[in-house]
Amino acid sequence: MDPAPSATTTATPARVLRALLDFTSNPSAAQVFVQRGLHHHLLELFVSRLPLVSSSQQSGQRRHATSTTATATSSTTSYTSAQVTANAADVALVHDLFNVLEDMSEVPQAKNSIGSLFLVPLLDFVLHERSAPATLRCGACSLINVLIKNCNPNKLLLPIASIVNLANLLREFGDYALEAAAFETVYRIYQSRPPARPQIDAVFESQSSALGNNSVTVSFRAVSNSNFIPASRTFLNLLNSTLPNPQVYSLEALSITYGQEESGDGWVDFNTTSIAFRAHAPGNVDEEPIVLPIRSIRKLTLLPADNVILLPMNSAVPWLQQWYPRVAQAEFSIKFDAKDLELVQNAVCPRLQALRGVPVTMPLAATRKYTECSRSPSHSPTRHSDATTASTTTTNAPC
Repeated sequence: MDPAPSATTTATPARVLRALLDFTSNPSAAQVFVQRGLHHHLLELFVSRLPLVSSSQQSGQRRHATSTTATATSSTTSYTSAQVTANAADVALVHDLFNVLEDMSEVPQAKNSIGSLFLVPLLDFVLHERSAPATLRCGACSLINVLIKNCNPNKLLLPIASIVNLANLLREFGDYALEAAAFETVYRIYQSRPPARPQIDAVFESQSSALGNNSVTVSFRAVSNSNFIPASRTFLNLLNSTLPNPQVYSLEALSITYGQEESGDGWVDFNTTSIAFRAHAPGNVDEEPIVLPIRSIRKLTLLPADNVILLPMNSAVPWLQQWYPRVAQAEFSIKFDAKDLELVQNAVCPRLQALRGVPVTMPLAATRKYTECSRSPSHSPTRHSDATTASTTTTNAPC
């Protein structure tokens, strides 16, 4: 039995939001909530938490506060944010807030009112809070997409200049899920607001020039409602390749195995702060990814002869233990084709080592076999004496 409330017990924002998650899933309740103007308090809650949801990379540091003004239908709301140490409880609270708003947006009348209050602050958050967790910025983009879907009045609330800025930033987000959610926002505005099209086209034409052709623009224009998921991934992979040092490598895996659990083929996204796995889904749908923070990965082991990488995990990954309680060894095994494994070896591994301190190893036997398979017949066998050092030798495809 829960203890009786004491005089000091307070209704914290987190408790209130958890209660609202049940309350606002009822369409009638959500409509009453908005009719009484209570959603204004949710905006105040969102604004008040902005200084507390920046990345732990900024721990102990502050920058000068910046102000962003959001114009609503009948009022103007200003908020100030400062980069401070990440607070997991506040991040979870804002995620709950997004869930409440998404539930309420199922009611058409509520969707318009919520959009008029939240769309501009949400977009400003995605654009300007670059140290906030990628999952939170992705959640903000996803909520934007819910608010503008099949709602032309809400689409008109987003400034075209901000959407063009969002298109410019796609390849710099460093997280595939965030790129995909932000691209959906750009795509929806491009389709519904013709005045935005020349400026968005100009962005992708400029970024395409890095490849010496117009392939980025062609790929963008190939995206449609009927093929959105696969075509947008093709486009984003091409867009990411226009940077000299891509922030995201999204590669197709032939198989993904955790313990004895094999999910079949799928996608592996090597982001700047995480590695995400997403199983292939038929048609124009997308599966929810499994996201592993890079800090939870003990090391990366390359097995080139088998085109496999191994990712042993730290034991302290609660959701892994919850999902796979019978798995004795917390380790992912991912099989690629030879070309993509070479990209992992030569591009992803050095970045994991340099930026995130993840050890990269190649067992001696695997190194020796890989070298002998890929050498020319006229060369003598090459032996590597250091079994713990990552090999950066570019070779032909292993046999």
